Amino acid sequence: MAKQRIFYVSPVSSEELNRRFEQRHYVGPADAKVFGVCRALRSAGANAVIVSTAINRRSTDRWSQALRTRGIPFIRVAATGRAALKRIFTAFTLLHFAMRTVKHRDRVLLYNFFPEYFLLAIYLKLTGVPAVLDVEDGPTADEKGARGVMTRVSYALIRPLTATRSVVASISLASRLGLPHVLPIYGVARPLSDRKVIRFAGSRLGVLFGGAIMPETGSELFTSAVRLLAAEMPNKAIDFHVTGHFDRQRFLALKQEVEALSSLRVLVHGALTATEYDNLMSKVDVGLCLKLPSHEMGQTTFPSKVVEITSLGLLLCTTQVSDVPELFDDTTSALLRGESPEELSQILAKIDANREEWAKVAVRGQEKAQAMFAPLAVASRMEPFLRG
Repeated sequence: MAKQRIFYVSPVSSEELNRRFEQRHYVGPADAKVFGVCRALRSAGANAVIVSTAINRRSTDRWSQALRTRGIPFIRVAATGRAALKRIFTAFTLLHFAMRTVKHRDRVLLYNFFPEYFLLAIYLKLTGVPAVLDVEDGPTADEKGARGVMTRVSYALIRPLTATRSVVASISLASRLGLPHVLPIYGVARPLSDRKVIRFAGSRLGVLFGGAIMPETGSELFTSAVRLLAAEMPNKAIDFHVTGHFDRQRFLALKQEVEALSSLRVLVHGALTATEYDNLMSKVDVGLCLKLPSHEMGQTTFPSKVVEITSLGLLLCTTQVSDVPELFDDTTSALLRGESPEELSQILAKIDANREEWAKVAVRGQEKAQAMFAPLAVASRMEPFLRG
């Protein structure tokens, strides 16, 4: 009898596939979570397979393909077009994939609740195949406009079509959505490199601020704190690396302003490949997670960057969002008490002034992360949960 498979449906790609299909599709948090979970499940003996809805850009190459990337089986369903057309096209290719491939003994895990999953979810419900929803960021009243409406409608349509049990990004998210039977999976620690990275050893302190940067995730908090440092402690030797999705012109203006006043540097990075991003991560000392608890978003989704920052040995400097204060404390992170630029600037100054002690905190944070987020630890909880 063929082995049960776990299909993880998600909009991810890999650097290898981006080169192969002449595309640039890299979504850091989703990529880290999906590949990490599949690698963890496979390390525990489960047959986990990624089913990707990431669009390719070659008009001559639009058919679904079964591949292998990063050592993980990877089915790339056909996707083409833009905006709504792409979602409609993908909905039918996902349905076609399920009808041809998914057997009754298999399990399906859906990364979030994108509209293109709707036909797939209906088919799985009708055929009795348990589809488990992995809720990463539930619908919130904070999200306005067409995107917010689409998110709320999509969740309302897809949630009843999936199993009563759900994987969630945080317990606080599950409580807000009223999900009764949940397994929190915050993320999976990446395997440690054989190359030893020594943090806090350079002449300048490296601080990373990345991800989707907006007011809710700390853009105002960050820029105000950097301006305070430049005005009050202009001799600090700190490099701030800004990556991800953000208002580039705004951060270039910040760079010009603070570098004219102080020794601080603001390095504004463009789109980075996975390799370029890994190289940057090996050179910085502190990772910022500045999602604001005062916003609804900050009380729901667990920041995936917390897993990445701590598991790679950077010092985590974070607000008290989601489940973070339940997992990390003052002995394993630089835990902010509030959302004030004054507090952030002061703690960054303290880290720079006493790097040896904060390096020890970073090491303890990494040890805690490896215990919680190591692949086998995650797989031992997740595999039986998906089996039901």
